[in-house]
Parts: sequence; structure tokens; C-alpha cells
Amino acid sequence: MGPLFEQLSRYLMNVGLVMRQVPNHPMVLITMEGTEDRRWEFVGCTEENLRLVAMWCRFPFVCPPERMPTMCEFIVRGNFQMLQGAFGMDHADGELRFTVSATFADISPSDALLGGMARYVNEVADQFYPSMKAIVDGTTEIDEALGSAFEPPDATEWA
Repeated sequence: MGPLFEQLSRYLMNVGLVMRQVPNHPMVLITMEGTEDRRWEFVGCTEENLRLVAMWCRFPFVCPPERMPTMCEFIVRGNFQMLQGAFGMDHADGELRFTVSATFADISPSDALLGGMARYVNEVADQFYPSMKAIVDGTTEIDEALGSAFEPPDATEWA
């Protein structure tokens, strides 16, 4: 693996996260736990030739085909309101993700910057988890889910 991946891996280990590396890929997987026993998989990877670091969360539930039109609208409307990052759904299997990436062409990312990216991805996952799960389960409407998802989180939850 390259130096960018080594730096990302070292940072994640230094903050005490238990990770698994994907064999032959510059990618690490970490099971994360948010508030109220919410869990998801956090992924960090690099593309050395582009000097790119990407991080995403993969939610533990998938969107069934009959809920995909509703989830698509939720994602499109939610992404329009996001200042950074994007939600996505794989239409083949219903996998749901939230992704952030950054390129570092002329600088080396600091641990503080990598930490900020990782915290942001996981905070968004925790904040949006209930709304996305409710859309998947069919227990809420889009407007209600968006209102709930964009409610400011309690600042003490991730302190």
C-alpha cells in the first residue's frame, strides 16, 4: 500500500479503532457504534495516484425494491441540503452509504483533518440512521424523515 494509506491506517489505529484490512486493497473496515445501539460499517480507503482519501459508512440494512423510489427521493432531497458528502444507494442490492472524500494533491493530510473527516462521516451516519431505517421499513413519509434527519444533533452525544 502507499504512504497515504499507511497514514490513514496509522491514524485509525492510534485512536484505538479495531479495523480489518481488505486483502490486496487500500481499504480498512471498522464496525462503528453510535447512539441508541446503532451500528454500521465505517470504511476508509485511498487512491494513491489521485492522492484521494475516501470514507463512507455502510448502513446495516438494505432498501428493498418496493421502497427504492421513496428512498431515492429521500436521498436526492437530502443530498441537496448537505454541505459536504453524499448519500447513495446501489440499485442492484439496496446497499445504502454516506460518503465523503478529499484530494490532497499538494499537501499531506494531518491527523486532525483525517479525524475530522472520520468524525463527520460517523456523526452523519448516526444522525440519519433512524430516518433511513424508517424509510426502509415504510414507517414514515419523506418530509417527516427529512425533518427528523436534519434536526440538529445533541452536541454532547459525540463530545
